[in-house]
Amino acid sequence: MWTSGNEDLFVGQRNNVVLVTLQFRLGVIGFLAHPALTAESEHHSSGNYGFLDMIAGLRWVRKNIESFGGDPNRVTVFGSSSGSIDTGSLVASPLARGLFHRAIMQSWPMGASKLAVREQNQGLAIAEAAGVSDADDVAAALRALPWQDLVKIQNKVANPLLGRGFYPTVDGWALLDDPLSTIRAGKHNRLPFMIGAQAQDARGRVKKSIKTEGDFHAAIDKLLRGYVGDKDMDGIIQKLSALYPVGQYENYYWAMVDLTNDRIHTSSNRRISTAMAANQAEPVYWYVFDQPLAGEYARYGADHPLISTFVFQLIRNGQLPPWYRGKTKYTPTADDLKLADVFLDYWTSFAANGHLDGLASPAWPRVSPEQPAVQIISAPIESRTNHRAEKLAYWNEIAKAYHKAAKP
Repeated sequence: MWTSGNEDLFVGQRNNVVLVTLQFRLGVIGFLAHPALTAESEHHSSGNYGFLDMIAGLRWVRKNIESFGGDPNRVTVFGSSSGSIDTGSLVASPLARGLFHRAIMQSWPMGASKLAVREQNQGLAIAEAAGVSDADDVAAALRALPWQDLVKIQNKVANPLLGRGFYPTVDGWALLDDPLSTIRAGKHNRLPFMIGAQAQDARGRVKKSIKTEGDFHAAIDKLLRGYVGDKDMDGIIQKLSALYPVGQYENYYWAMVDLTNDRIHTSSNRRISTAMAANQAEPVYWYVFDQPLAGEYARYGADHPLISTFVFQLIRNGQLPPWYRGKTKYTPTADDLKLADVFLDYWTSFAANGHLDGLASPAWPRVSPEQPAVQIISAPIESRTNHRAEKLAYWNEIAKAYHKAAKP
């Protein structure tokens, strides 16, 4: 979300659901990994303080939710963006086992860096920027800094591409391995699972200055060079240019949005959902939300924050993310209101029952390893079994060739 947990997140009360927001430490306060912090830990761990807050929150829910009319045996964890990363980490964490019973990942794939990488690229860099790297007791020196100073340093140093993003860490305790590897090994928390993103979820990560073929090729290079290195880059650019021909889009910018979205979201969600389906009997579902807003707001496409606008029913009041700029307040269309109902029914039914059998029209098929079915949530709703098959097959080739699962 683009707000905090004490805001009015939910418009209306329906479908007999108790909504709980978990408050946890964020950024450098919640996810700083440093060798000095690791050394003092009995679990040889650092960088997961905010993640442990989430697990403590789930323990509180298990103990107390009945007092609020909830069912401690039907707890669903769901989150968007970094909250989706956190949800994926909870699915993989042995410390969270038994604390929740369904999971929904919205608008970001799972991923976590190794502790040694996080210490090197994040903790040591922050300690140096803070001027305490040579202190006799670095851990104490870091704790002595005003938190406001740490946050300022965080904003200068943080870079997710260098392992400096602030999200859960593979520490051998809270996380034994990166979440996708844990799933593929069958060591995850097996439960009903849903994952998805928007059709233009990555729009905000693409520069509008992409106007020519040269710009397009340079943008592909920048997107992938840190992932694949120099090897075969020219061939990859040519292949992707053929898979995303500008003639199928309004311009090169929107071609790059589609390409980036498949690289970050669609291909990752296909891999994650099929891995889950291959390693558990519990149902797995995959969705793509593909319904942009109307009028002047259509220029944003179905992008990153739109899922929360519908899941939390904010669309009913025309309440949009603050960076959606328009001349007039948005008036929801009949399709908007219909899809708000659809989301509420899907999400709450999944939370209550652990499946969507018999609910959706058309039926929402479960993902299987051989058939990665997807529900296109739009007006009208559509079920597909070969969604973007050629494009996603190539992204899967890249992921296999370079021995990495897609990560933020």
